[in-house]
Amino acid sequence: MPNPKPISKQSKIVTNRLVKALDSKFFKALSDPTRLEILKQLLLLQRADIGAIAARCHVHRSVVSRHLAIMREAGIITMEKEGRNSFYQLNAVEFIRRFEEVTSNACALAEVCCPWACIDSE
Repeated sequence: MPNPKPISKQSKIVTNRLVKALDSKFFKALSDPTRLEILKQLLLLQRADIGAIAARCHVHRSVVSRHLAIMREAGIITMEKEGRNSFYQLNAVEFIRRFEEVTSNACALAEVCCPWACIDSE
């Protein structure tokens, strides 16, 4: 079996950035079906407390609370306290920024490793 082509320094840098982005808390937060359902409900409701989210996702409040903590740690949702209640919503700016980070790293890697795959859509 022939030896694989050596990886260029630029390719290693881009690859490491992409791997880091894929291993991030952001993708961990999106890798669970319950968290994805919570995210969908927050998109639909725009802003909601744990009770409203739990009712729409058909899971216990403690489960929602645990998942919301992971999503907050990843920076994709925010929490605002009003008296005794906490309301959650999508942190759209951070959510978009993180997706753009992954796509730009993927495009940069494609340009280095397989330029034939980079088709200009114009």
